[in-house]
Amino acid sequence: MPTFIAFGSLGVALLTFLLGILHNPKWYYISALMMYIFSFMTGFSIGYYVLSVTFALLALALAHSIVKVNRNLWNVLLSVVALIVGYVFWLMIISYVPYSQFYWPIAIILRLFGL
Repeated sequence: MPTFIAFGSLGVALLTFLLGILHNPKWYYISALMMYIFSFMTGFSIGYYVLSVTFALLALALAHSIVKVNRNLWNVLLSVVALIVGYVFWLMIISYVPYSQFYWPIAIILRLFGL
């Protein structure tokens, strides 16, 4: 049952993310909530890494709420800013969480970029 809840919330998060892109940016809030539930349910395996996606979606939702985005250029710019915020949180999680030693792709990336 927890697996069904976790992957169900991931499916709803992806669906609401697409609805946020295509129709109404307020769907980003629901997508962020569903990604948070997915992060919580996956726990210590990939939960820390998925949590950065939650922060990126919240940044995107807040940007759409504060700034009335009605042009595609602003939408692209805010999406890039949200991805950068998510990447920064991902780097912070990698730096402070000792679980990254068990993930060999991340260890290879860290060695390649000297992080």
